[in-house]
Amino acid sequence: MYFPKPPFVTLTDSLTDSSKALANLGQWENVQHDGCRGTISNLIAHGEAEVRTRTFGLLVSSLSITLPFPIEVLNCLRRNLKFLFGENDAEYRGQVMSLVRKLILRLRGSASTLSKSAPNTTEEPNEASDDSPARKLRHQHDFVSFLIGFLEEELGVTVSYQRHIMALRTVELLVSSGLDSSLPIEAHIKQIHDQIEWPFHMSLHHPSLVQALTNLVLDPYEDVRAASYGLLKIILMTACDISSRPFAISQQFGTGEARCCDNNFDDFFVYGTIRKLNRKKAISTSVASETSRATPQKPIQRIDHMQSIVRVAESLASRTNRADHADGVARLYNICFAMEPDELAPATPANVSMPSPVNDVLTSIEVAINDVQGELNMPIPLISLHARLLSLRYYLNDVQLYASSLQDFNFSAEIPNFILRIIAACNGVWLKVRGRLCVDSPENSTDEVQANFQGGPKDMLSYSWRALRDSSLVLRAILESPALQDWLQSPQLSKPIYERMGVICMNQLSNLRHRGAFSTVAQTFSILCERVSCTSASGVLELRSVWYRDATRVLHEQASKVTRRSAGLPAMISGLLTSCTLEFFDMFIQEFEGRSRYTEDIMRELPQKCDPEFELPQVHALNCLREVFTNAKFRNMSEPYVMKFLRLAAVSLGCNM
Repeated sequence: MYFPKPPFVTLTDSLTDSSKALANLGQWENVQHDGCRGTISNLIAHGEAEVRTRTFGLLVSSLSITLPFPIEVLNCLRRNLKFLFGENDAEYRGQVMSLVRKLILRLRGSASTLSKSAPNTTEEPNEASDDSPARKLRHQHDFVSFLIGFLEEELGVTVSYQRHIMALRTVELLVSSGLDSSLPIEAHIKQIHDQIEWPFHMSLHHPSLVQALTNLVLDPYEDVRAASYGLLKIILMTACDISSRPFAISQQFGTGEARCCDNNFDDFFVYGTIRKLNRKKAISTSVASETSRATPQKPIQRIDHMQSIVRVAESLASRTNRADHADGVARLYNICFAMEPDELAPATPANVSMPSPVNDVLTSIEVAINDVQGELNMPIPLISLHARLLSLRYYLNDVQLYASSLQDFNFSAEIPNFILRIIAACNGVWLKVRGRLCVDSPENSTDEVQANFQGGPKDMLSYSWRALRDSSLVLRAILESPALQDWLQSPQLSKPIYERMGVICMNQLSNLRHRGAFSTVAQTFSILCERVSCTSASGVLELRSVWYRDATRVLHEQASKVTRRSAGLPAMISGLLTSCTLEFFDMFIQEFEGRSRYTEDIMRELPQKCDPEFELPQVHALNCLREVFTNAKFRNMSEPYVMKFLRLAAVSLGCNM
């Protein structure tokens, strides 16, 4: 097929001219002029992101997914791939990741096609001509090996966020492509052309990569922590099951060409995941140098080593009290929970109980809370309270892990006690931090902290509200856990759970003044009311009416505590109306219409009252109505009452107060 000579592109061309020229070319095979090819390949290092992206697309695009990459394209990508992984613009990063996916799929397709032709040749790969299938297959294999090494460098602790997230997404694509045959099939993300398989396999769970992922679990960015945690969990769970067989590498390369074989995964436990790849570049956020080398361990001992890693990481989190460190430690704890059933010998039905790591974490929280005398005036030493609370949340949200525990009969019998213990622990956290979070201006609080605490009142305020937020997230995890949904349908088991949760949430919403804290609690209470409405048992459905009566009582009790937004009271009413019946909503409207009106007696008394204890429950009632009418989920039920309450609002504007 004849292609016209494309326009010659230079590094000095404008952005518009370069983009148009590259767009007209379409794909690398359309570039027939050697000099033009050399210039275009240099554009991948252009200063403009659009030019770099278009050049990358030109290099990897092809009409056929099985067409091998020319050696000059692979060499160009080796030299310049680092420029593509540092894009600051999220839009361009998305475009680059789409092209990286095409790159991996084409590498797999071309390697699979070449492997079918390579066995028919008698030449060795090193002696074959450049156009032989064996030599081309060798080039594809070497580039994949380079790509894995490049990704390991991009996962270093001193690398920027952009490179971290790009490298993690690329590793996910490699996992989903089936490059590591030992990884579980269910972990593969569905891709197109899944019927094509790699003719060779490389390890994606060798020690250096696992080590880098472990450090990134403590990264400041949430998506980096989540991606590295997901990959690390797949890898470590696979490591518990893999045998000592080597990878099935194509005969052209020999088993020695693989980066790491399955039986070398024990090196990870010899040197430890938190050994630094580059000690010169290590920073304080890496937990890499704090674990000493250990002797090779048997599979049953691997969980002990993982727990030692968690202890080192938790020691760092307890010293810094940072939210990202606590979240990372919680994710590492969840990996320990997941490894427990696979590492330990199966117990007999007579002694099966709650998994010991989960029980240890819950017990440590209970002991730490009980040891605090009075209110919490300094962070709990030795452990990270936030990390352990969040670890329970991740455990409850892990469908496969928690469902496997529910299959044990004796553990199922312990569920009520287990859940009630968690609720009691969350209530204990609330009782210890409520004094600091329930003042009218918590950010201006001057409450004293213990002398041996290096931070100030604001640091302790942050510690307290995060503890309350994490405990509320644990309660929400109980309600949202897919493994518990069937179990919570039983009124005998669910009513005490819902009842205690409701008391805690309403107590928090009626007293909290920290906006971030009661916003989190409001979401938990809303989900709780929604779960109550989905239950058919009359004993559980009555809880909403009981809570509503308690809420109206609280409005009168706090009538003298008038604030501009009424703190968490409107959120409490909004939660009670979640998924309610039309009759219940009409009752609320009629009742609060009367509560929000100012009578003539009150209007006469307002100028004469200077007592700060003067009660104005109408303020709380109006704030509750405002919350309901501005909430989109109540739109259908509240729309018929809009005009009536507009008139009420106009009358209220005439008040002297």
